[in-house]
Amino acid sequence: MNGTALIHGSAALLAGLGALQVVIALHDAIREPRFLKPVDKPLLGRLKKTRPSVAAAGRSYWEGVIGLNLSSALGLFTLAFLVELAQSPLMGWIRLPLIALAALYALIAWRALPRVPAQALALATVLLAGGWYW
Repeated sequence: MNGTALIHGSAALLAGLGALQVVIALHDAIREPRFLKPVDKPLLGRLKKTRPSVAAAGRSYWEGVIGLNLSSALGLFTLAFLVELAQSPLMGWIRLPLIALAALYALIAWRALPRVPAQALALATVLLAGGWYW
């Protein structure tokens, strides 16, 4: 397997994770929350009524959770796009920062997300490093 296949695989994995995150966030925003809801069932109603102190007149905490997931998905789409763009010889300088960014995503996921997305982000990071520097 050549390096290009590893890079395209990493970008596809990143974009796939972003798409999954969009589907999950939109599902919970439009329909009855299922994926992002708290385990403590009565807490969901309170989250929908609670406003964060930094934006007391703004959106609810629950809307913030949905927005955070959507913006994280946008970041994954952007990272996948930049990975594909970095295949150009003129963009080689951005490869190491992209690996570092993917590793940071994986580290945050390891601390805050379920195991499977965290492992997928770690795999995407390894594929990037292997495709560009192996």
